[in-house]
Amino acid sequence: MTKDETGAGRLEPLDALRGIAAIGVAFYHYQHFGGDPNRYPWAQVEFAAWFYARGWMLVDFFFLLSGIVLTYKYLQPLAERKLRGRDFFFLRLSRIYPLHVASLVLCAAVQWRLMVIKSPPLIYPTNDAYHFVLNLFFLQNGTAEEGYSFNGASWSIATEVFAYVAFFTITYRYGRQYVVAAAGAVIVALCVYKARLSLPFANETMARTMIGFFVGSLLFLAIRRAEAAGYARRLGVVALVVLGAIVVLANVAGYDAFVGGTGFRTAVPHLLTIFPLVIVSALHVPPLARAMSVRPLTFLGDISYSVYLLHVPLQMVIISVLRARGVAIPTEDPRFLLGFLGALLLIASLTHRFFEVPARSWLRRRLLATGAS
Repeated sequence: MTKDETGAGRLEPLDALRGIAAIGVAFYHYQHFGGDPNRYPWAQVEFAAWFYARGWMLVDFFFLLSGIVLTYKYLQPLAERKLRGRDFFFLRLSRIYPLHVASLVLCAAVQWRLMVIKSPPLIYPTNDAYHFVLNLFFLQNGTAEEGYSFNGASWSIATEVFAYVAFFTITYRYGRQYVVAAAGAVIVALCVYKARLSLPFANETMARTMIGFFVGSLLFLAIRRAEAAGYARRLGVVALVVLGAIVVLANVAGYDAFVGGTGFRTAVPHLLTIFPLVIVSALHVPPLARAMSVRPLTFLGDISYSVYLLHVPLQMVIISVLRARGVAIPTEDPRFLLGFLGALLLIASLTHRFFEVPARSWLRRRLLATGAS
């Protein structure tokens, strides 16, 4: 186990999973280039077909991972008042805000240029000044918006900020009863989701975020208890066996029919069953944990935030350039898909190294109280 910038030990298998998930979301959003999804590269291969059809659910996987990581790093310091609320929020915002704003400005530059020359917008149609302000304050999803705007993928960042607020509030006020309070948050979110409410801060996207975040948080606490009791490895093997059985039965019976849910409502069954099983297996099946801890995979975790926030702006640039030149997008060509993903990984690596990390460090040096990490 290595150390991250906060001084906490890194959970390397989860870093790898986060990186793979970020690439999976970019793979799913390949559809932004248009064309026939049935003729996309490797569309007839079961593994690739899953990402083309269901890769959007990996955003919910991020929520689960966030709940685990924040509980691991911050639950005890916040509950024991060793970390001030001000410093907690500065730590989180210094991590997510610089690249969020940079990607927002890039998307705005592309969309507003098209607006000036009377050309149709790319990917997301709503790109006015009102929604730009909403994006600046993480209000672009689940509050007062009118559809996806600018860097539409950042909707999950917006809802996750409110999960941070809920996590801090529950931890600070109910630290000793955290498990009960977190379970209550999951139940309330499930009710909102089931009722299909569509109110500011009480709607399906907010509910998905809260469910994923607090299920992840409770999952981490359960894993820690299993580790303390000495049966974490057995739990990991059981999780892997159950996961394998689900995969086999889903292939036989039909994926949606067996897993449960249809369309975007299949996210919750994954949050409550499949994704937790993946995480427990990755952490506590030793061969799998070692394989997921190799540096190339953990590096994908390092750059995952850049991959996630930059894949849509990169698509906008590619589409606008090809459109200006009158070139049809060769979505059926595997070289185009691999070129897009390769360019994305390269740009994300450079952005992480030369913008994301320096900006985070600069903000933390100036905003955090002495001793905060």
